[in-house]
Amino acid sequence: MAPNELTTIRDTLADGRSVNPVTVREFLSWFDAHRRGISIVARIREVLYDLSVATVPDFEEPWIDGLIAFHLVGIVGTAAGTSPAVAAALVDQSTEIVELEGLWEHREAGYRLSRFAAANKAVTSVGPETTLHEAVTIMMLNDFGQLPVMIGEREVKGVVTWAEIAARSVLGKLGNRVADCMVDPIVLDDTASIFEAIQAVVAKDFVLVRDRQKRISGIVTAADLSVQFRSLSEPFLLLSEIETHIRNIIGQTFTAQELAAARDAGSTNEVHSVADLTFGEYVFLLQKEPNWTRLGVKLDRQAFCRQLDRVRSIRNQVMHFDPDGLEANDLKILQEFSSFLKRLEGISS
Repeated sequence: MAPNELTTIRDTLADGRSVNPVTVREFLSWFDAHRRGISIVARIREVLYDLSVATVPDFEEPWIDGLIAFHLVGIVGTAAGTSPAVAAALVDQSTEIVELEGLWEHREAGYRLSRFAAANKAVTSVGPETTLHEAVTIMMLNDFGQLPVMIGEREVKGVVTWAEIAARSVLGKLGNRVADCMVDPIVLDDTASIFEAIQAVVAKDFVLVRDRQKRISGIVTAADLSVQFRSLSEPFLLLSEIETHIRNIIGQTFTAQELAAARDAGSTNEVHSVADLTFGEYVFLLQKEPNWTRLGVKLDRQAFCRQLDRVRSIRNQVMHFDPDGLEANDLKILQEFSSFLKRLEGISS
C-alpha cells in the first residue's frame, strides 16, 4: 500500500501544482524505514512504479539527509509542478525526463561520494585577500586542517593547509595573505567513486567535493574516510566474531554426523565440520532442547535462540551491503551479543 504522503504528492502533481522537496530520511520514514536496505528499496520502487512517480535525483543516490524532488513519470519536472528553482537545484537538466518500463532499473554499482555526510556539509572558506592571521584563527577556532580559498561558492583558488603554513614559515616565505600560502586541491564530483576519493586523500590529505550545480558542497578528509569505513566494516567484523564463537561452542560438542542432521532439509552439501553449516542451521540446531542440554550451560534456551535468530536476520541485511549502514539498535545487538559470547566462551574454557 502506498503511503498517504506519496499518494498526496501524486495527486498534487497531477493537478499541476508544485511539491516541496523532502530529505531522503523523511521519504524513508513514510515507509517506516530508516535506511535503504535491499528489501525496502524494492518495495519503494514498486510503489513508485504503481503511482507513476519518480524522484529526482533517484532516492538511492544522495546523502540520507539530502533533498529529493518528485515528478510524474515521463513528464518534465517543471511541467509536473516542480518549480524551475527546485528543478535547477536538484536535477541535472541534461536528463529531465524519466521513463520507467519495469520495476527493476539499472543503478550505478559504485559507492559514490554523494553518500558521505562530509560531502554534503557547508564549506567554510575565505577570499584570496584574507590575511593569513585571520585564516589561521578560523582554522584554530574550528579545528580545521585545511581552509579553502574561494570566490563565491563555485570558484576555488586554492586551499590553505597547516603543512603549507609550516613549510613556508621554515623557509621564511609565509606572506601576509592566504593567496601567498595556498596549495592546489583535488576537486571531485559527488558522483565520483569512493575509491577515487581514497586516492585523492592519500595524495593531498583531503578532497573537495563538487555537486551537480558545480558548487563546492563539502570536504572529505582522512578522518571522514576512517569514520565511514568503520561504520561499514564494524558489522562485518562483529558478525565474524559472533560466528567464530558459535562455531567454537557447537564444534566442540557435536560430531559431523550430528551436525548433518541440523542442515536445511533441501541442502545437499556434505557436512565435515561446523563450518559447513549456515547461520540459520546454527539456530535450528540449538532450538532443539536435547541439543541445547548437551552444551551444559545454564542459560535460557529460548531467549538465547531468539537473540541468535535476530543476529541471523541482521546478518542477512549486512551481507546485502547497504551503504547507509545498520540502524543503531541492530549494531548494538551485534556489539552486545559478541561481548556476551566472548564472556561465555572465556568462562567455559
